[in-house]
Amino acid sequence: MTGPLYPTYHTDSKNNVPMVFSIVRVFSTRTFGMLMEIEKFEYIYLNINNINFIIDKYKLLNIIFI
Repeated sequence: MTGPLYPTYHTDSKNNVPMVFSIVRVFSTRTFGMLMEIEKFEYIYLNINNINFIIDKYKLLNIIFI
C-alpha cells in the first residue's frame, strides 16, 4: 500500500526558488500501524532561458517539462 507524496524544498537563497526538491513516498502497513518503508526521490530544478527543467538527481534524465 502506497501512501501520499511529501515534497520538501531546498531553496536558493538568492532568488528564493526551489533548486533541489525531494519527494518522499511512504509505504505503510495496517498490521500494527507501523511505518515500514520510505522511498525517496530527489530532483534538481533548473531554469535555463526561462524554461523550467526538473531532472532526476540519480538518473540525471530530463523527465518533466513545465
